[in-house]
Amino acid sequence: MAAYGLRSGYGVDGWTYARTWTSFVVPFLLALCGYGAWLGYRLGRGLAAPPVDGEEDGAGRAAPPPGVRASRLAALVATGAVAVASTAALVPAVRTLTTQTVARSLAWDRQDARIRAEVAAGRSEVGYRPLHIGSLAEPFFTKVYEKDWAARCTAEYYGVDRITRS
Repeated sequence: MAAYGLRSGYGVDGWTYARTWTSFVVPFLLALCGYGAWLGYRLGRGLAAPPVDGEEDGAGRAAPPPGVRASRLAALVATGAVAVASTAALVPAVRTLTTQTVARSLAWDRQDARIRAEVAAGRSEVGYRPLHIGSLAEPFFTKVYEKDWAARCTAEYYGVDRITRS
């Protein structure tokens, strides 16, 4: 089923591992968030004010044994600490990504200005240097111009016959 879905979205030979991964990251993260919210809800219900010994709560449950509430609270605190630590661990990576994004945007602006100057000078074939994002191969994974959709779209955007890697 997944292979059929990939073929319909990317063509028979058009999908790669990188494309497949990015296609499933968002649904995977949404599922993880859903499971986390459900587990948090269940844990919160368990921490709600329990009935007094010998009584039942509104759902017909008996009071939990002593120490269960404390262990649930400890689990909640530990889970919160892991969540905060995991989020804090992302901060250096996000700062690095921000710095790289700014540098890449400046390089793109310089390259764009150079290409526009060459087009204004009458060139019908211009060169570009791929500006990769992280270690992603897309859209620079092919060396064959006919399969290089990024180069063809860029050539059309700038109004030139051909744009090649320099």
